[in-house]
Amino acid sequence: MKKLNIFFRKHKKLIALFLVATFLVSLPYAAERVYGTSAQDKKEEAEENLKDVEDQMNDIKDKQEEVEGEIKDVRKKLSSLMTKQNELKSEISGTQAEIEQTQAELEVARVDAQEQYEAMKIRIKFMYENSSNDSMWTAIFESDGIADMLNRVEYISTIYKADRELTEQYKATVAQIEEKEELLLVKMDELLMKQETFLGQQMEIESMIASLEDAQNEFAAQLASAKKQAEAYKKTIKEQEEIIRQQQAGNSNSSYPGGKNVSGETLVNYALQFVGNPYVWGGNSLTKGCDCSGFVHQVYKYFGYNLVRYSLSFLYEGVPVSKDEMKPGDIVVYPRNSEGIGHVAIYIGNGKIVEAQSTKAGITSNRPVFYKEPLGIRRVLPNP
Repeated sequence: MKKLNIFFRKHKKLIALFLVATFLVSLPYAAERVYGTSAQDKKEEAEENLKDVEDQMNDIKDKQEEVEGEIKDVRKKLSSLMTKQNELKSEISGTQAEIEQTQAELEVARVDAQEQYEAMKIRIKFMYENSSNDSMWTAIFESDGIADMLNRVEYISTIYKADRELTEQYKATVAQIEEKEELLLVKMDELLMKQETFLGQQMEIESMIASLEDAQNEFAAQLASAKKQAEAYKKTIKEQEEIIRQQQAGNSNSSYPGGKNVSGETLVNYALQFVGNPYVWGGNSLTKGCDCSGFVHQVYKYFGYNLVRYSLSFLYEGVPVSKDEMKPGDIVVYPRNSEGIGHVAIYIGNGKIVEAQSTKAGITSNRPVFYKEPLGIRRVLPNP
């Protein structure tokens, strides 16, 4: 133990350097493993959530189909009911016309009966008023014989009988028409009650349709919301797959000194696909968000270059390049702003840069390389 302590004291600097070196070498791989696991976990979680949402969407669609089927059935009932109502309206209209015609006939019959009654009274009155000279008895006594007498009596009886029969006939006609009118009025009451029942059924069916349509609208809103969730999960899956792909590419390139033999144009084309993505302070995701140094770091990392992660530190990466010698893929470092923050970007050619510009602008490719004077231009790629 004593010899071991002497060895540690004698070689502590060497041992410390070895431990630091070991830590620094293992740190990127450890971080990468954690990051990769996190990305894979997020991807699997998003896939699981997506499956749940898709199951919900299928359930909602099934319910929508059920409601649509119910609405069709109820609408058929309403259509059948409306047909019956139209037929009933036609029957009510016909019955009303028949009632009016019957009432007109009844009025005529009553007038005729009254006129016959009045005429009969006049004849009876006339016969009795003239009974002293031309009564039935006078007619009998003045007859020329039994045959003549019987004829006169029969004539008078015939007149009474005819009047009575005609009066009875008019009365029967009036009674018959009154009975017809009563039957028609009863029928009309029944038709109106039936119409009222149909109207109640119509209101009930229309209320049912309104409820089903409300349910249909609610399902449509739920489906739209679920679709948005599904799209969000699909986006998350795509983003995590891109992160995993970048990690796998970085891992495959890490064993090759200097990374891939990549051209500046290839690197620029890769960087440009992330234009429009958000700026996130301290972020390291080319899809979900990163800051200026994180952007340059991740783009180069994709091609196997493990560069620094602080904007002004890029002044010490690669080799310096003059303004006239700039080529696509070169790193442009800018001085600190009024808030004491530096900036770094990638030159894409034609006097433009691609960069994680700001929280408001996100990742852009529209600013000129000399929007302000750079601190330095560095070239990392061996053959840009």
